[in-house]
Amino acid sequence: MRKLRLLISIIVISVAGYFIIHHHIQTVGLPPSVYRIRMGILSPQLIHWEEETDQFKKISFYDDALLTPPGIKTPIIQSPNNQNPFTQALPSIPVNEIQVYPRTPSLPPNAPDLDQILFVMTTTSKRAQEYSQLWSHFLDYDSQCLVMLSPSESQEQHSLEYFLRHERGLNCYVRTSNVDKYENRMLSLPAEALQFAPNIDWVVIGDDDTTFIDIRLVQRMLAKYDPSQDWCLGGSTESARQFEQFGKQAFGGAGIFLSNSLAQRIADTFELCTEEFRDEMGGDGKLSKCAALSAEKDMKDTITHEKGLHQLDLPGNAEGFFQSGQPFISVHHLINGWSDVIPSYFPKYMSEDWTAIKIILRAAKFLGGDNLFRRFAFDGGRTLVTLGHSIIVFRETLTPEHYKNVEHTWFWPDYTLIDSLPTRSHNKRSYEYFLKDIYPTSLDLSTVSGYTEQPPSNWNELSDLEKDFALEQSSTVTFVYEEWYRKRTLKMVWDETRSDVDLKGDGQWFGQDWLDQESEYLQLRYQNISSHI
Repeated sequence: MRKLRLLISIIVISVAGYFIIHHHIQTVGLPPSVYRIRMGILSPQLIHWEEETDQFKKISFYDDALLTPPGIKTPIIQSPNNQNPFTQALPSIPVNEIQVYPRTPSLPPNAPDLDQILFVMTTTSKRAQEYSQLWSHFLDYDSQCLVMLSPSESQEQHSLEYFLRHERGLNCYVRTSNVDKYENRMLSLPAEALQFAPNIDWVVIGDDDTTFIDIRLVQRMLAKYDPSQDWCLGGSTESARQFEQFGKQAFGGAGIFLSNSLAQRIADTFELCTEEFRDEMGGDGKLSKCAALSAEKDMKDTITHEKGLHQLDLPGNAEGFFQSGQPFISVHHLINGWSDVIPSYFPKYMSEDWTAIKIILRAAKFLGGDNLFRRFAFDGGRTLVTLGHSIIVFRETLTPEHYKNVEHTWFWPDYTLIDSLPTRSHNKRSYEYFLKDIYPTSLDLSTVSGYTEQPPSNWNELSDLEKDFALEQSSTVTFVYEEWYRKRTLKMVWDETRSDVDLKGDGQWFGQDWLDQESEYLQLRYQNISSHI
């Protein structure tokens, strides 16, 4: 009987304690639904961008915890000013300082102006209307765009141009090609570009689903090269199988950058290249081979591969690639294509192609291109944060050496990558959270967390452009993530008010040593190859 009374007493005290704490948490502004939410706070500290990064550079490692512990018994915890005795005993929200680059990437003085870069593509009217949602991310009114339609769609030219210029607000023009075959029409793009804008410095040829993460990264990349010389810049495939089949060509989905000089040569040899490469599969293959023929070099000496340009020939779940520390200037194949930026087993309201890429690009608008996909390891290597994308808690602790290899998350175990992209096997996870939303946040000491718990009241009524603009002006935001299995929410507050400097950046250039070294190497390479012609 005594044991029964003791058991009843323990149960009564436990239930009473639960309701008392639950009540007091609510009275300091914490909704019951937030009781299950894990949370962390990031205090970004500014460092100057000085050189490109890659997967082999050591990842920032922290032994500290990133998040509050999981589970219903661990609610969001007190702000520093919390005086509530019922919540003071609970563990506090981890606040971690991380080093980040300016949100507005700095440019060297010799970076080309946007009106000296022409983006060109050939597609259909229907696809242009859909995929121009991507173009709106990187094209502003100073950027020019030329869309070439097939002869069979000549009647769509004016309506499509009106749509792109007035509905999308893009500085795009539409012309009708006289070339029927798609591959040859792509080969004709340099000539079409120079006819449209003969004094342009750079012609950028891409697929209609090619997306540039931050246009300033494009300008900075081009600062290394002299457009009066013959340059063809591109990205390789990631797939060993594709590389074996197509070789060291420039892949169109990654973006192909032609200097004015080389674009003119290709335009002059269009008829010759059309005949010479009539059996070549793929417009980008024809263009790469024609560039080599026009420059009178081998293709391997003609194409300069930029590691930030990505074809993304990865079937299915490409999360491991986005979490790998690669530099990202362009991405491809994310709409109705090969690769998933958020795994397809997540709910459709997160993983559907357009929804997923739009939230990633919105994060890019806030973070800037140098910080998107920047990664940090917490909990001694067990928790990986990839900014603007995901938070992964592995079952095992990973070392810096593990993180130098791309995690194999895509389909088919025998689908290998090229030698410059070493991989590791898929690591088991305890939790995986992917970005679901991002919105401006402000301090609110009436809540347990110290920040507003909900987005601004009119947030869901704003257009995509209005949301992007609001985020670009914000200094404190909440990144909202969701776990697919339990559908539990995680919130990460980015609080720049904890930093002494403006993270938007002042535009000062600190990467001159990198630029000089890169330019000197490329110039020597250009001269050595030219001397053997």
